[in-house]
Amino acid sequence: MGFLVTFIVGYAFFALRHGDTSSSSRPKEDFPSERAASARNTDMVDAYHNLMMDDEQKFQMALDQANRLSDLLGLVEKAYYRPEKAFEISQSSFKLIIDKIARLYPREALDYYESCPTDAMMNEEMYRHILSIWADLDFTASMAYLQNKPDIFNWDFARNWGVFADRRFKTNPQDCIDLFRDFSAEMQRWLIKESNMDAGLQEALLPLIKDQVLVVQVREDLANIKAEEEEERRRLLDQVDAAWQKKDTSRQPSQVEQWKEAWEKEYPTAETMVSAIRSLPEREDRLYLLKWITKARKVSIDSDYETAEVWMERVSTVLRDGGEIPDALPELPYINDQSYRKLLAEWLPQQSPAMQRAWGEAVVRFQEPAQSLAWAERLAIESLRHDMRDLAWERWVATSAREAAPALMKQATPDEQEIHLPDAVYSWAMWDYTAAKAWLDAQPDSPAKTQAMEKISGT
Repeated sequence: MGFLVTFIVGYAFFALRHGDTSSSSRPKEDFPSERAASARNTDMVDAYHNLMMDDEQKFQMALDQANRLSDLLGLVEKAYYRPEKAFEISQSSFKLIIDKIARLYPREALDYYESCPTDAMMNEEMYRHILSIWADLDFTASMAYLQNKPDIFNWDFARNWGVFADRRFKTNPQDCIDLFRDFSAEMQRWLIKESNMDAGLQEALLPLIKDQVLVVQVREDLANIKAEEEEERRRLLDQVDAAWQKKDTSRQPSQVEQWKEAWEKEYPTAETMVSAIRSLPEREDRLYLLKWITKARKVSIDSDYETAEVWMERVSTVLRDGGEIPDALPELPYINDQSYRKLLAEWLPQQSPAMQRAWGEAVVRFQEPAQSLAWAERLAIESLRHDMRDLAWERWVATSAREAAPALMKQATPDEQEIHLPDAVYSWAMWDYTAAKAWLDAQPDSPAKTQAMEKISGT
């Protein structure tokens, strides 16, 4: 009985104490309201990204935020493809990581991968790619790095010099000349012997060789190489001639094929080409020959392209007098094409609306968007101006949505805003939802704003 009374009294005392603690000593909030609001915003952005972004877009965001070497090396570990791994990444994205490493931490990354810390195959591949990109970015620094490594007289340095110097010589020959001049006679001899440099580079470096005995040897080697190349060229020409003679003569080459074969060796005048086009009875043949004539051509197989002025003179004559409008965009050099497009941009507004429509895209898609919008106003008719402006806005949104959105609000027509503003704000929100949403909220009400709001809200 005494035990029971004691238990009841103790339990009552404990319950009373617990109740006082709950009411008077309740813990206060750990964070101020501002931090809670910030956390909610962050959670909202993270949720938005998880909902709206695919793996490739999430990778791009991670790459943008990775600015330390350790972060970038971690991305490499995740992105490097192995068959047993579930996560795969596109080759272009993998190159973006390598490019960023080569720009920010080339020396440190090369030292890291040279020590072969993890996967041997991956380390070797990363080392090779980073060094290659660094050599393109800063040839002198990359070669100095290699030259300062121990055991410099090895096949690896000779191979890298041969590959990177040959490549650099085509764009910045003076860099190769300056470096080679500073090498010791022993190093020069080693590179000439082991690096497998291109004959053109060796010929340019010949006056810098300090060992006169080596100079005589290199001259002889270059002479032999030229003789062998000439002999090989003649042999190949003989093989082509023999094959042509053995070819089935039952099918005679078409007139267009005959002209192309003859003109590959020596281009005729533009007037001759015009006559050739006009003489063809089938429009399909005329357009095919016109496309071939109007593409930028190399003076010879191994030479540079003709100048933009020479190309424009031929094209303007053929298109003026040939009687046909091209059905495809002009074929211009893969690189260094701006001089061609600049002349085209000046010439095209003076031509017929049909010609402007045929080649207008070749100007709009390869200029800065703001320039393209101004250029479109020079075109002949309203429908053309509308279509070219539409292309310009489309490209601007695709290449720089954050800049395109404000420009659309200032320069675009209401119809253009409705077409392009939702895409611009959506692309911007992919990378910075908070900024894109704040900017959109500040804009005046319009159908374009409503559509953009609906698109980023996922409704």
